[in-house]
Amino acid sequence: GLYPLKTLAKQALQLGYSTLGVADRESLSAAVEWGRWGEAMEAGPLNGIELLADPARRVPVILLALDSVGYQQLLSLFSALSRDAYREAGLAALLSQSDINGTGLACLVEPPLHRPEDGQPQVREAWLRPLHQLFEQLPQATFYLRLPIPGSPGNPPERIESLSGWAVQLGLTPIAMPVAAFLDSADADLYELGRQYRAGQWQAEGLGQRSSASFPPLSPELFHSLLLRPAAEVEAAYAGQPSALGHARRLASRAAAGRQPRRPGEPTLRLERRF
Repeated sequence: GLYPLKTLAKQALQLGYSTLGVADRESLSAAVEWGRWGEAMEAGPLNGIELLADPARRVPVILLALDSVGYQQLLSLFSALSRDAYREAGLAALLSQSDINGTGLACLVEPPLHRPEDGQPQVREAWLRPLHQLFEQLPQATFYLRLPIPGSPGNPPERIESLSGWAVQLGLTPIAMPVAAFLDSADADLYELGRQYRAGQWQAEGLGQRSSASFPPLSPELFHSLLLRPAAEVEAAYAGQPSALGHARRLASRAAAGRQPRRPGEPTLRLERRF
């Protein structure tokens, strides 16, 4: 929520991206503006929202609208976010009070911090439990495990290979879809600003002890991993995961097919005479 979307779209297009997405955390405030700029620049705009499957365990998921039906479902979720159910037990609890079934939605699951084979059954179970609920509550959605960029800090190629295989075992589709937080090196100060803002929110919710773990101090390595990088460079990094790249292209194509071109008609004015 810190970037002018026009600047973001221009920068991404210059770096070679053809499909761009914005997923605000617990908000759809950027959706209208993002759609306008994306279409004006002939880039496929994807609208989404980032929610927590389970706030107590910090399991984030990104829901992307693939067509008008999916977008209506996002709007329904957004209008219900103020309910106590979400704050107390996350997205799964909110869905239990709605008739949303996931039609037209892609659900991108963030990978766990641990390695799948690290022998931490309790940690794995804590990560998997809310996802099993989402599988049941969103039967029409397509679920993906978002693979980090291979070679980025904390993500050697062998970890990405493990995550990809684990995703298939869980019924998740591995997808190469990098998420960027920064546009260029001048943005480093924004990270600290975001840390302070989020820490204040968590403190108000009684979750202040999690802020340092979820938002570590910025380092050169961390900054580079969150920087918007050239599309060709990112594609080359994912070369060892051709199926994940293919899934990303198919998702973008599906979203492009589901968008209806905007052709606003001429404004009209009708006067009615009443007595």
